[in-house]
This record gives sequence, C-alpha cells and structure tokens, in this order.
Amino acid sequence: MIGNDVKKYRNLIEQYLGRKKPTIEVTELYNRMGQKLVKVLLFSSNNDTTKIKEIHLSLYFGPPNFISLNKISGYELVTNNSDSLNFRPLSYWNK
Repeated sequence: MIGNDVKKYRNLIEQYLGRKKPTIEVTELYNRMGQKLVKVLLFSSNNDTTKIKEIHLSLYFGPPNFISLNKISGYELVTNNSDSLNFRPLSYWNK
C-alpha cells in the first residue's frame, strides 16, 4: 500500500515541482489524536479559473506517547487546506 502511494506521490511531485525542492513547513499544529502536522507544498496557484488553489502533502508524526516524533504515522494529500479545521495548537487540545 505505502509503496504504491510513494510512486503516486513521486509522480505528482515531479509533475508539479520538476527538480525544484518542495517547501516544507514544520507546524506547531496537532490533531485531536496528538499527531503533529508537517506540510509539503506541492502546488500553489493564484489563477482564478482553477478550482484547486493549493495541493500539499500532510505528514503526521506521533502522537509521542505511542509513536516517536521522528517517524511518520500517517499522510494525506490535501487540496485547498481542507484539513485546516482538524489541526490546532497543542494548547487547544489540552484544555
């Protein structure tokens, strides 16, 4: 399963980025399970005629009490920041 996803994402990255290095944003945002979010920007457009303005690969690390923060525990291809409501600062979840 992961092997097929790696091939698919590699093709997508090469299509949109070519040889350029992607922008990687290590956030301080977490989901309710405690997974830390890292975003890899694959595509961004200011073109008003396209429905998709941004594509990024979300990489999830942790939660630290189950999985080390140096290991990917999940990933997902996201368009137009559709996952933004799922991630908050850690203090939000610790209320």
